[in-house]
Amino acid sequence: MSLHPASYERGYVGSKPRTKQVQVTTSKAQLMPCSPDWDCLAVLLKADDQNSGNIYIGGEDMTGTSDGYKLGPGEAVMIPVDNPCKIYAVSDSGTNKLYVLVVQ
Repeated sequence: MSLHPASYERGYVGSKPRTKQVQVTTSKAQLMPCSPDWDCLAVLLKADDQNSGNIYIGGEDMTGTSDGYKLGPGEAVMIPVDNPCKIYAVSDSGTNKLYVLVVQ
């Protein structure tokens, strides 16, 4: 089944949400490698409630914690994107957990 933007506008939320947990370190990295298996409508990201630091989210051009979108412990954001491999993350200290929900 192919999803088109018109389907999204009608409120169709996809047929197979997928999840992943990512360990985010102080080195910027893609959330996951690019694969057509992960093509999607949107990605919901939630920082673990028990994280000791903040996670910063951005695109490939994000340089680090100075220009990323900050997610504190327990915070979440939804990003309309066609593949989660376009999203990068970095932690400001240690290793922090990020929950990823991909809506396909």
